[in-house]
Amino acid sequence: MLKADIQLRLSRLDLDAAFTVEPGEVVALLGPNGSGKSTPLRALMGLMFQDYLLFPHLSAVENVAFQRA
Repeated sequence: MLKADIQLRLSRLDLDAAFTVEPGEVVALLGPNGSGKSTPLRALMGLMFQDYLLFPHLSAVENVAFQRA
């Protein structure tokens, strides 16, 4: 089980989030570009790159399908 309580203050963002993820559970962060989806992931995991594993010629759905194959 992962329990997280994230409080982060940046110049243009105040993030206050708490969640619990059970084993086998899948969690997704959804929102438009630039909305801060990567911020909680960075807070949990440290430095994280977004584009090294993505294929720019594929859609978002195709990239996810490739990763699951």
